[in-house]
Amino acid sequence: MDALLGIAMDGTAAAIAGGPKGVSAPHNRAAAFLLRRALEERLDSILGARHPILLRCAARTRIAWLAQHVGTASAGRYATTWHCLSLACHYHRSVLPPTRAELRGWRDDVAAVLRELPTL
Repeated sequence: MDALLGIAMDGTAAAIAGGPKGVSAPHNRAAAFLLRRALEERLDSILGARHPILLRCAARTRIAWLAQHVGTASAGRYATTWHCLSLACHYHRSVLPPTRAELRGWRDDVAAVLRELPTL
């Protein structure tokens, strides 16, 4: 398991466990950010080994490359999870912060997606 994924899982577990009233929203956003970063780190390691020039491209471009090389099903799960986490990472006035149940689901999704991707 990647070190960043371990940190993301620990951070998510801490956010799910909760903290003092009123501070769970920032912790939940931070946990979502760590999970998203774990996904990005794995994709960056794959691209760095195969096509380093793609590391300068936008995330959506890298995800499109992923679809061509690991299959559309795995890339689709990666893209869906990444997109949900990206929305959760940013503050929006009209959107509630991620809930603990959402974090649990995303944590499981990230673990599943990372199992599907090749390790380098």
